[in-house]
Amino acid sequence: MNSAEAFFDNVRSGLLHGEEVSERKFFGFRSLVICGKNFVILFENSLVFKLDENSAKDALALRGSSRWNPYGQQKKNWIQFSKSRSASWNSYFSKAAESVIWSKGREK
Repeated sequence: MNSAEAFFDNVRSGLLHGEEVSERKFFGFRSLVICGKNFVILFENSLVFKLDENSAKDALALRGSSRWNPYGQQKKNWIQFSKSRSASWNSYFSKAAESVIWSKGREK
């Protein structure tokens, strides 16, 4: 098991902000879901986070991060963090979850 997979499995069964985190496939890859929306993807030996626009811009300034481009289809605000950025995974996991929870609240 690689470090990205270990991190993914560790948070998969956890609770965040009172919302249960579940798993499903997204573009054929394992994905974590909160409030019915994907927010983290396990991609090879890296993690991909769905971020708000400001967090995505900040993340792209970091070495070892890039826009996620599965099958040549660039996804807006989906930022891939390589293993070299594993120290940032916890922070961006929280930002991704908060962004999804916040956007879900705005839909109501």
